[in-house]
Amino acid sequence: MALTVQIIRSHHERWNGNGYPDGLKGDAIPFLARLFQFADIFEALTSPRPYKPALAFEESINIIRQEILDGWLDPKLGAVFLELLLTRPQDFNVIKSGGAG
Repeated sequence: MALTVQIIRSHHERWNGNGYPDGLKGDAIPFLARLFQFADIFEALTSPRPYKPALAFEESINIIRQEILDGWLDPKLGAVFLELLLTRPQDFNVIKSGGAG
């Protein structure tokens, strides 16, 4: 469970050090937590919530791109994640409000 705890604890850290709970910065953020951030953010953006509708795929890409530019997310992992989103969108099963998409 040690790796799982690192992911849970650190996935709200920010590449620029402005995250929480420990204010970790850059490579000090555990790799798996940095990786999980992308999946977590993408899922949150593209899924409907009681307080917001699901965002469109392209709008979600733009938000993730901006969060990378703002220094919130690992730019190297971000480049890979964005490339996957753009070249293999079929691999990202976006759930729509009516069920699996």
